[in-house]
Amino acid sequence: MINKILEIKSVGKFVNFSYKGDIEFRKLTLVFGENGRGKTMLAAILRSLGTGDTTCLLERKTVKSVAPVEVLVRADNTNYTFKNGTWDAVAPGIHVFNTTFVNENVYSGVYVDLDHKRNLYKFIVGKTGVQLANAVDDLDGKNRAKNSEIAENERLLKPHILGLCSIQAFVNAPAVQDVDKQIKEKSDDLSALKEATTIASRPSLTKISIPSFPMKDLESLLLKTLEDVAANAEKLTREHIADDNCDIPQLGTPIPQMVILRLSPLSAPSPRFPARKHLFLSAYQAPRSSPKPRPAR
Repeated sequence: MINKILEIKSVGKFVNFSYKGDIEFRKLTLVFGENGRGKTMLAAILRSLGTGDTTCLLERKTVKSVAPVEVLVRADNTNYTFKNGTWDAVAPGIHVFNTTFVNENVYSGVYVDLDHKRNLYKFIVGKTGVQLANAVDDLDGKNRAKNSEIAENERLLKPHILGLCSIQAFVNAPAVQDVDKQIKEKSDDLSALKEATTIASRPSLTKISIPSFPMKDLESLLLKTLEDVAANAEKLTREHIADDNCDIPQLGTPIPQMVILRLSPLSAPSPRFPARKHLFLSAYQAPRSSPKPRPAR
């Protein structure tokens, strides 16, 4: 039988409690108080003493307390001390019936996740029933985990969806077979628009004036044939040789290198070519007494 709780330190609301006055337990003892005053904490201390489970004490250590958890309880006129994370002895005659006991021995559905409302209370008795209920809870947990995974994937996918399109609409959208080709075409169009903008921003072209050509003389020149050019050349050559003022080398002087006239391979040989050749040789090799003096200019 529990006699009294002598000391509680650093456990929940009990930062540094020690008994005062007559607080000895009777055969029937009623403990009452508002929520958050420590009733559940007292039940956890007695349960830990009866089972030796220290977790329910250590996990309730007072927040911001630097002092270790310590408890001193008298039961059957023997003191039991909790110090350094363990009891010095266990009182096996102590049993606590509360929601923790019910949860471990009877499936009641008492523990509800924060994102659910406690609008259904289930009570199942029997080993098989509890096992099935636990299996349902396990499936519910996996379902919640999968929903969380889906929500995370949606969060990662959303920034890549352009426009006012939901995730479900994006998933249900029909597949485009040539999507890469269409993307390339649109990218090319965009590049062309950027080039057009760049060209439009450049300064205008400078206007240049085209020189005037003597079209009348150009037309008559283009109408001449090879025979016309040859005849004109022969005429100018004769006039040049006949001129007394031209310098003609004396007999025996080597003929200087002259411009060699070539006929295009595509043109037929002119019958005047042998005559012009004879005319040039005769002019340079003809005997002359002496060169005429050049008139003063």
